[in-house]
Amino acid sequence: MDINQSRKLTGLRKLGYALGSIGQILPITFFNTYAFQYYVYTIGLDASLTSIGIFLGLIVFAISSPIFGVIIDNKTPTKFGKRRPFLLYAIPGLLILMTIAWIPPKCPIGNPFYLPTAIFFWLVSSGLDLNQGLVVSTYLSMLAEQTTDDKNRIEVANLQGLFSILATVFSTFIPMILQSSLVDPQNPHYSTYSGKFLVVLVPKIGFSLGLIASLIFILVYISTDENFLIDLNNIGVRKDSKTGSIKNTIRKITIPTKDPQFRLWMANTMTYNMSLRIFLTILIPFLTYVLLLKENEFVILLACILPFGVTGYIVWTRLIYQKGLKFAYKTTLLISFIFSLSTMIFLNEMNLQLKFILGIFILGLIIATLIGGFLYMNPIVSKLIDLAPDDVKLLIQKFSNFKETSIENNQNKYLETTNLSGAYFGAYIFSYNIAQAIANLILGLTLTGPNAKNPIIINLAIPIGGVFIIIAYFLLKPIKIPHYIE
Repeated sequence: MDINQSRKLTGLRKLGYALGSIGQILPITFFNTYAFQYYVYTIGLDASLTSIGIFLGLIVFAISSPIFGVIIDNKTPTKFGKRRPFLLYAIPGLLILMTIAWIPPKCPIGNPFYLPTAIFFWLVSSGLDLNQGLVVSTYLSMLAEQTTDDKNRIEVANLQGLFSILATVFSTFIPMILQSSLVDPQNPHYSTYSGKFLVVLVPKIGFSLGLIASLIFILVYISTDENFLIDLNNIGVRKDSKTGSIKNTIRKITIPTKDPQFRLWMANTMTYNMSLRIFLTILIPFLTYVLLLKENEFVILLACILPFGVTGYIVWTRLIYQKGLKFAYKTTLLISFIFSLSTMIFLNEMNLQLKFILGIFILGLIIATLIGGFLYMNPIVSKLIDLAPDDVKLLIQKFSNFKETSIENNQNKYLETTNLSGAYFGAYIFSYNIAQAIANLILGLTLTGPNAKNPIIINLAIPIGGVFIIIAYFLLKPIKIPHYIE
C-alpha cells in the first residue's frame, strides 16, 4: 500500500473490521447490564459492595486504556501488525473471566456483606475491565489509521453503529429472557428455584458470549492490513529507549487535554456516559420493581421497543449525512433529556396495563436516542485527531518513538495520525470510564439495603440521568465539529 494514498476500508475488509464492534460490546454489555442484578438479587451481595466492585473495575479500565493505547502506539510494527495482535492477546482472559465471573462464593443468607464474595467480585470485575481496556484501546485506535477518508469513516462508523446496536440489544435481551423465565422474578435469590436456575445457566451464557467475541476478534485481525505502518516505521527513525518509558507514556496520555476542543469533548463524554451507565444499570430493576413485569412481559416489552431502536438508527444516520455529526448528536441529547424526565409519571398510581404501554413508549424513545451514541462518538474523536492543534502534535511527536520529520512531508501526516490516535482514544476511554465508575458508585450506594427494591428510588434514577444528558448538551455546543461529509 502506498502511504501517500488515501486509505479506505472497503468490501469484506470494511465488514470484517466493523464486526469488531460486536466483539467489543457483546460480553462487556452483558456484564454491565446483568452483574449488578445477579450479584445483588441472586448471590445476595449488598448493592454498595457490588457497586464498589464495578467502580474498581471501571477505574482499572479508565487507567489501563490510555496506557495500553500509548504502549500500542509505541510498538514497532512487524509482519503480524502493530495494533491488531493485541486483540488476540485479549482472548484467553476474556474466555476465562466471562465464565468465572458468574461462579462466585455465595453470600450466606442474612449476610449481604460477606467479604469473600465481595473480594471475588472486585477481583473479577477489575480483571475483566483490564482485559476490556486492552480490547477497546486496540480496536478504537485502529480506525483513524485504517481509513483516512472522512466519508469512508462515516460509512464504517454506521456499520459499527449497526453492529453495536445489535450487540447491545442482544446482550440486553438475554437478561430479559432470563427474567421472563423465572417463576418469581422479584425474588431470584440462589436459595429459591428461580435463583438455582440462574446459578446453573448464567456461567454458560458468559462463556458463550466470550467465545463469540473471541472468534470476531480473529476475524478483525484477518480483515485488517497494517503493512503500511512498517513503511512509516522505516521513515521515522527510532529514538532511544527512554522515549518509550513509563514516565513518557503517562505524559503522552495527558497531552490531549491540552487541546481545548478535546477537553470539552471529554467533559461531554463524561456527563453523557454517567447517564448511560445509570440507565443500563437500573433497567432490569426498573422493569421488575417499577413496571412490575413478570414472565413473558419482559420479552414482549423488548420486542415492542425494537422498532424504536431500528427507527432511531435510520433517522440518526440520515441526519448525520444531511446536517452533520454535531447537529444530530445535539438533537438526540435534547430528545433523550425530555423523555428521561417523563419517567417521573410512574410515580403516580396507575393500572399495570397503562404502565406497560407508557413504558414501551418512553423507554423506546430513550433507547432510540441512546443509539445515536454508537454512531457519533468514534467519528467525532477521529475528526478531533485530524484537527489537533500543532502544539499538541509536536508534544505527541516528542514523546513518540519517531524522530521529527518535515511538516511539509505528506508522509508526516500519517506519522502524526498513528501517534495521536492511541493517545486521543486512550484519553477518551479514560474519561468515559471514570464517569461510569462515579455514576455506578453513586447508584450502588443509593440502592443499598431495602432501597434495592424501592420503586420510587429506582424510578427517580432515570430522570437524574436526564440531568447529566442536558449538561452534556451544553458542553457540546461550543465544540467546533465540521459537517464532516463533503
